[in-house]
Amino acid sequence: MVLDPDGKRLLSRQVLNDEPELQDLLADVLAIDEDAVWAVDVADGMATLLINVLLNHGQQLLYIPGLAVNRASAGYRGMGKTDAKDATVIADQARMRRDLTILRPDDEQAIELRILTDRRSDLNADRTRRINRPCSQLASIFPALERAMDLGNVGPLILLTGYQTPAALRRTGRSRLETWLRNRKVRSAEALATAALEADERQHTAVPGEKITAQVIHTLAKEVMLDPRSRCCDDHLSSGCDPRSEWKITPVTSPPRVATAARRASVTSSARMWLAMDQPSTRREYMSTTQAR
Repeated sequence: MVLDPDGKRLLSRQVLNDEPELQDLLADVLAIDEDAVWAVDVADGMATLLINVLLNHGQQLLYIPGLAVNRASAGYRGMGKTDAKDATVIADQARMRRDLTILRPDDEQAIELRILTDRRSDLNADRTRRINRPCSQLASIFPALERAMDLGNVGPLILLTGYQTPAALRRTGRSRLETWLRNRKVRSAEALATAALEADERQHTAVPGEKITAQVIHTLAKEVMLDPRSRCCDDHLSSGCDPRSEWKITPVTSPPRVATAARRASVTSSARMWLAMDQPSTRREYMSTTQAR
């Protein structure tokens, strides 16, 4: 939508996140005014193509955080949350505010670091979920051992690949358990064996489903141990990271909405026309909204 200097809406349209569509939009905006200022509420992710198309054509691009858009939208008419309303808010805020960040092209190393650190965060979240699964299963049959073991470390995971129940630990005994752990290169094998056997002394009841649960715990513990993805990502970060570089990470929390502003300069003041367009994130959404019209 295009907003005039008084905030009046002059045009509204949806644009597919596809380069020919974006090029057509750029041409239409520049036909209104060649001195255009654009604003987005997402600075990476699915907005990357749009941002690079604009920057490659020498356009000025502003960034307004999604949280700022969300809070500002409370002051606009209408209770619903739609892309059209968000685009209006972005355009109007960019029209009034002078403290917004100007986006500039990132160098290749900054982009690589952002991608790798985002990937590392995803892997950490995945690893936490994988660790929680054997923890949950172990707590259902052997809660004392679950309290005593920190499954974020390799030693307890190795222990669970061999022993998951009180009866199995009692049959093994301290000496054999310590030897079993040392043979598998477990650090502090004596302390780990002591903690496991102390937990064993606190439970003498076998619960229903213990056998199959023990098999599941064995499998889950091996999956956590054998997953190499976090280490691989760490190697990429350490090998490709220049400690003198600076970068920022911007989380993507919603589909991008874009607003553009066409600015006419005069000697004493500048009159501004602002264009905002709500951008569907998929071709299916784009086709459905087009057919609805």
